[in-house]
Amino acid sequence: PHDRNANNVFVEMPDELVAVNNPTMVAFPWLHTSIRRSIWDGVHNALLRGTLLGFAVVRAKVRVSDIVYYGHYPSTPAAYRACAAQAVFQALAQCSPQLLEPLARAVIQCPANHVGAVLSDINGSRMGRVLSLDDSDDVRGAKSIVAQVPLSAMIGYSSALRSLTAGSGTFSMHVEDYGPTTKQQRDQILKDSLGY
Repeated sequence: PHDRNANNVFVEMPDELVAVNNPTMVAFPWLHTSIRRSIWDGVHNALLRGTLLGFAVVRAKVRVSDIVYYGHYPSTPAAYRACAAQAVFQALAQCSPQLLEPLARAVIQCPANHVGAVLSDINGSRMGRVLSLDDSDDVRGAKSIVAQVPLSAMIGYSSALRSLTAGSGTFSMHVEDYGPTTKQQRDQILKDSLGY
């Protein structure tokens, strides 16, 4: 069985996760379901807390391959939850998690003679990516630029756009996705948040 949640996290646990030749598992088949649920809860709880500043982990795949327990009787559901969460934290520590920031989809309208300045600003100082440039002029002679830009770079953009277009540019935007921060941004965010 698989589970995928809204954060695009995929958890995979094979049906034959717990060996059925254990006498306890044969005598109490419901225990198998209880253990699976506890492991699933532990994995999801760990992914909701993440390792970078406690933010949820997104765009990840977790595969629970097997469990090993010692003794004649399996442990408690809480112990399985804690063990699964600890395993996820150890796995995350071995990979390179990235800190994500919101990306805005901006639609910018400006006169054709100011397109170069607007494109330079989007691609340069705002670290954006132009997705499309509408070549057909509208009635007012304006061009339409669609770009994906970090939301943090769009603070104060209204004033900047007025300066770049002599007051004739307009834009609208909405948060569309999340993308990785640069190493410098990540280091600064971690320093500001953690104090070191």
